[in-house]
Amino acid sequence: MTALEMEMPSLTAERGFAAMRHFLDAYRERDGGQSDDLAMLLSSLAPKSDGKPVDIALWNDWLEAIERTR
Repeated sequence: MTALEMEMPSLTAERGFAAMRHFLDAYRERDGGQSDDLAMLLSSLAPKSDGKPVDIALWNDWLEAIERTR
């Protein structure tokens, strides 16, 4: 475990999902918004009032990715 990992608390699936959205949005901004695919993905990842993404299938994909990572 790295020093950075020791300093960072564990993330819930929801907080990790939000972090991933922020990461991708920052990437898109650095890219100058040139990627239409990334813009569409970010639109689909946008949270609804319940915190889940507009495209609920992406939430299920996210949970599967967490399980594969574990």
